[in-house]
Amino acid sequence: MGVCGGDAKKDECDICNGPGVVEPYCECNKVRGCDGVCGSGLMWDVCNECDGDGFPEGKCNCEGDTLDCNGNCGGIEFVDECDVCNGTGIKYHLGECDC
Repeated sequence: MGVCGGDAKKDECDICNGPGVVEPYCECNKVRGCDGVCGSGLMWDVCNECDGDGFPEGKCNCEGDTLDCNGNCGGIEFVDECDVCNGTGIKYHLGECDC
């Protein structure tokens, strides 16, 4: 409850003895977007792009890597001709001709 004849004043956000507009706000109820515009609502994505879409479609990181067959982002494992992840494939040198 206020004091009759007191010196408290409302700030620009209508708060008694309030601090006014302080970071991260640029207006009483608005924050500055990543584009620098007050209230734009734009945010930084996981790849640090303003209003970006995050990882490129089909990729597992911002560098554009994909998952290998073991599920490692940017990994080097691949599926051989026998459909085995990191397999040895057909061993022609051992006389094998199929999987």
